[in-house]
Amino acid sequence: EWPTVRLQSIGCSRRWATSIVLVVFVGILLLMAFVVLPIAWQQGIYLIRDMPGMLNKLSDFAAYAHSAVST
Repeated sequence: EWPTVRLQSIGCSRRWATSIVLVVFVGILLLMAFVVLPIAWQQGIYLIRDMPGMLNKLSDFAAYAHSAVST
């Protein structure tokens, strides 16, 4: 509510103040989407690419841990 009240205090009508706040909010959301989504997509691709090696390392570690506990 405070951005709308602030804009009204400098002379904007409530309709214009609400519209400005809405446009700024949607703009920030779109900017974040265009910045964050490509990074998240690339990280997902890296995860899928590296998953077999990670699972092999996990399997090797589990076998080592099991043998260390068994002895």
